[in-house]
Amino acid sequence: MNELVKMLQEKAGLSPEVAQKVVQTVLEYIEQKMPGPIGAGLKSLLGEGNPDAAAASTEGGSFMDTAKSMMEGVLEKKDA
Repeated sequence: MNELVKMLQEKAGLSPEVAQKVVQTVLEYIEQKMPGPIGAGLKSLLGEGNPDAAAASTEGGSFMDTAKSMMEGVLEKKDA
């Protein structure tokens, strides 16, 4: 997440505090709009939340592989 904050500071000229608030707001929005595992997974990938989940989500594949697996899990629960 720090990398995203720094990018906002550099590209948009935001102060560290404002850039941090922007990232937090966007993450909260995405987490509310996406199914639970996807929002939580994204938050983990950006360094928020459970560090073990972040490590597990990047092992053995790309971000898209992780997202696909999460969606399959959500769809399986929906069908059950």
